[in-house]
Amino acid sequence: MIQQLNESNTNWVVLGDIAVDNREDLRFMNTHPYLLEYINKHFLQIEFDGLPENYSLYRRALGK
Repeated sequence: MIQQLNESNTNWVVLGDIAVDNREDLRFMNTHPYLLEYINKHFLQIEFDGLPENYSLYRRALGK
């Protein structure tokens, strides 16, 4: 997925960290820790009203 983000020049990410079937172990942060680390390192979280609970909007950081 990290390779796809780079190859497609993805600049925006909408990330939903929800408990699938109410299972905490299936949250994005638990199932994709390396991808989440990459997003936090290379993207800036943007405050955006109106997103559902536990959803975040990210924009690629300039020069990263």
